[in-house]
Amino acid sequence: MLSNVPSQETLLRLAARKSFALTVTVRAPNGSIIPLVDSSARLTVAKPNRDPKSSDVLFSLDPTVFNIEQGIIRFDFQAAHLDLPSREYPYEIVFESLGYSSIVVSGTIDLAPSVDFNSVGASFSDPSATGSLNL
Repeated sequence: MLSNVPSQETLLRLAARKSFALTVTVRAPNGSIIPLVDSSARLTVAKPNRDPKSSDVLFSLDPTVFNIEQGIIRFDFQAAHLDLPSREYPYEIVFESLGYSSIVVSGTIDLAPSVDFNSVGASFSDPSATGSLNL
């Protein structure tokens, strides 16, 4: 089968109003790192139960880290991004290179309730506090 969509979905279980960093490393089928020369990426989160014919985008994130030589992309969700009702939200990470775009990760953010509302105004940038995904 040939496809420009992932063969499986990725579930991100995150707490409402809490920060999260997701690091994606792009690799070839043999495990070697793919350099991201002349490339870009974005992560888009949509409203739940959206009309498939409309955009209904809640927010889009550009990578905070884009390491061309190591094939590493990092997206930082700030607490304010996840200041949403607890439910499931569809998301995709789209990779663009040389005029082509492909969905490299797609799935659902399962947003769990949180009783703490104090984190919403805070921002973080600690690269050691990340979740990782190897493609």
